[in-house]
Amino acid sequence: MSQMNLSVNRSTSGAARESYSRESKARKENKQMPTALAMTTFDKQSSEQFGRAYEKTFYDGDYIAMASVYTADAKLLIEDGEIIEGREAIADFWKAACARAQKVQMKRSIRDDELESSGDLGYKRNTVTLEIPTRDGKTVTHVIKSITVWKREADGVWRIVQDISNRNAPLDPGQFAYGVALGDQAKA
Repeated sequence: MSQMNLSVNRSTSGAARESYSRESKARKENKQMPTALAMTTFDKQSSEQFGRAYEKTFYDGDYIAMASVYTADAKLLIEDGEIIEGREAIADFWKAACARAQKVQMKRSIRDDELESSGDLGYKRNTVTLEIPTRDGKTVTHVIKSITVWKREADGVWRIVQDISNRNAPLDPGQFAYGVALGDQAKA
């Protein structure tokens, strides 16, 4: 398993699909899709509001809401990992990422660097900064560049179709993207 896999099964297991479907169905029945994540205007102000809401959703560990901003057939391309395809598999990725980040008390921030749209397609270039406390009281900072391609769907909401990211610098040997060292993997 590569360093960024975060122990996510890329093909989405039956149990994971069932769990996602059950939670997603309950959210739909209760109409709980977070309004702040439903970006209906693709402009700088909406994007910045979305970014803050997405960060909060990440800290809350609400991987279902995080996955809801992707199209049903979206692709997530992470460095050192296979392509993650579909909203259910993306939810699994975010579930594992949120859990690991919470375990190590990681801080995550998103900065919009560029934003453009034409018709029903748009893209965003972002810088994501991860601050990970270490056992010796220091903080390790990882800077990640990302490009997301967005599509306005029939309901008027902009969703991510493609999400690709890479680090500015390589990870230290044995280190995972969300701060869990190889020796900690089994405990995460």
